[in-house]
Amino acid sequence: LLIGIRMARQPADRDHRFGHWKIEDLASLITSIIMFYVGFDVLRDTIQKILSREETVIDPLGATLGIISAAIMFLVYLYNTRLSKKSNSKALKAAAKDNL
Repeated sequence: LLIGIRMARQPADRDHRFGHWKIEDLASLITSIIMFYVGFDVLRDTIQKILSREETVIDPLGATLGIISAAIMFLVYLYNTRLSKKSNSKALKAAAKDNL
Protein backbone atom coordinates (compact mmCIF):
# COMPACT_ATOMS: atom_id res chain seq x y z
CA LEU A 1 0.00 0.00 0.00
CA LEU A 2 2.75 2.44 0.91
CA ILE A 3 4.58 1.59 -2.30
CA GLY A 4 1.40 2.36 -4.25
CA ILE A 5 1.02 5.72 -2.51
CA ARG A 6 4.64 6.58 -3.20
CA MET A 7 4.28 5.62 -6.87
CA ALA A 8 1.06 7.64 -7.18
CA ARG A 9 2.87 10.79 -6.07
CA GLN A 10 5.28 10.68 -9.02
CA PRO A 11 4.82 13.58 -11.43
CA ALA A 12 3.67 13.15 -15.01
CA ASP A 13 6.27 11.94 -17.47
CA ARG A 14 6.46 11.06 -21.16
CA ASP A 15 4.71 7.70 -20.73
CA HIS A 16 2.14 8.94 -18.21
CA ARG A 17 1.01 12.38 -19.29
CA PHE A 18 -1.49 12.74 -16.45
CA GLY A 19 0.75 11.32 -13.73
CA HIS A 20 0.68 8.06 -11.84
CA TRP A 21 -2.28 8.75 -9.54
CA LYS A 22 -4.34 5.76 -10.76
CA ILE A 23 -1.86 3.36 -9.14
CA GLU A 24 -3.30 4.45 -5.79
CA ASP A 25 -6.69 3.01 -6.81
CA LEU A 26 -5.00 -0.28 -7.72
CA ALA A 27 -3.20 -0.36 -4.37
CA SER A 28 -6.54 0.24 -2.61
CA LEU A 29 -8.15 -2.60 -4.56
CA ILE A 30 -5.37 -5.03 -3.68
CA THR A 31 -5.58 -4.02 -0.01
CA SER A 32 -9.36 -4.54 -0.05
CA ILE A 33 -9.02 -8.01 -1.58
CA ILE A 34 -6.50 -9.02 1.08
CA MET A 35 -8.74 -7.67 3.87
CA PHE A 36 -11.73 -9.59 2.44
CA TYR A 37 -9.75 -12.83 2.26
CA VAL A 38 -8.49 -12.54 5.84
CA GLY A 39 -11.98 -11.71 7.14
CA PHE A 40 -13.50 -14.63 5.23
CA ASP A 41 -10.82 -17.00 6.56
CA VAL A 42 -11.48 -15.94 10.17
CA LEU A 43 -15.25 -16.35 9.66
CA ARG A 44 -14.78 -19.82 8.13
CA ASP A 45 -12.54 -20.98 10.99
CA THR A 46 -15.00 -19.63 13.57
CA ILE A 47 -17.96 -21.42 11.99
CA GLN A 48 -15.99 -24.68 11.83
CA LYS A 49 -15.12 -24.45 15.54
CA ILE A 50 -18.74 -23.68 16.48
CA LEU A 51 -20.07 -26.61 14.46
CA SER A 52 -17.47 -29.03 15.85
CA ARG A 53 -18.39 -27.95 19.40
CA GLU A 54 -14.70 -27.68 20.19
CA GLU A 55 -14.12 -26.34 23.71
CA THR A 56 -11.98 -23.21 23.85
CA VAL A 57 -10.04 -22.01 26.88
CA ILE A 58 -9.40 -18.27 27.06
CA ASP A 59 -5.94 -17.26 28.25
CA PRO A 60 -6.18 -14.13 30.48
CA LEU A 61 -2.82 -12.77 29.28
CA GLY A 62 -3.78 -13.29 25.65
CA ALA A 63 -7.13 -11.61 26.20
CA THR A 64 -5.48 -8.63 27.91
CA LEU A 65 -2.92 -8.24 25.14
CA GLY A 66 -5.72 -8.52 22.57
CA ILE A 67 -7.65 -5.68 24.21
CA ILE A 68 -4.52 -3.49 24.40
CA SER A 69 -3.73 -4.25 20.75
CA ALA A 70 -7.29 -3.39 19.73
CA ALA A 71 -7.05 -0.03 21.51
CA ILE A 72 -3.74 0.76 19.80
CA MET A 73 -5.12 -0.23 16.39
CA PHE A 74 -8.13 2.03 16.99
CA LEU A 75 -5.75 4.94 17.59
CA VAL A 76 -3.86 4.02 14.39
CA TYR A 77 -7.23 3.95 12.59
CA LEU A 78 -8.04 7.47 13.79
CA TYR A 79 -4.60 8.72 12.74
CA ASN A 80 -4.80 7.14 9.27
CA THR A 81 -8.35 8.44 8.79
CA ARG A 82 -7.28 12.01 9.54
CA LEU A 83 -4.23 11.63 7.31
CA SER A 84 -6.31 10.21 4.44
CA LYS A 85 -8.72 13.16 4.63
CA LYS A 86 -5.83 15.62 4.75
CA SER A 87 -4.06 14.07 1.75
CA ASN A 88 -7.27 12.97 -0.04
CA SER A 89 -5.81 9.45 -0.37
CA LYS A 90 -8.05 6.48 -1.12
CA ALA A 91 -5.22 4.10 -0.31
CA LEU A 92 -4.77 5.58 3.18
CA LYS A 93 -8.52 5.41 3.68
CA ALA A 94 -8.38 1.69 2.84
CA ALA A 95 -5.46 1.26 5.25
CA ALA A 96 -7.45 3.03 7.97
CA LYS A 97 -10.37 0.65 7.46
CA ASP A 98 -7.93 -2.25 7.67
CA ASN A 99 -6.76 -0.93 11.05
CA LEU A 100 -10.32 -0.84 12.33
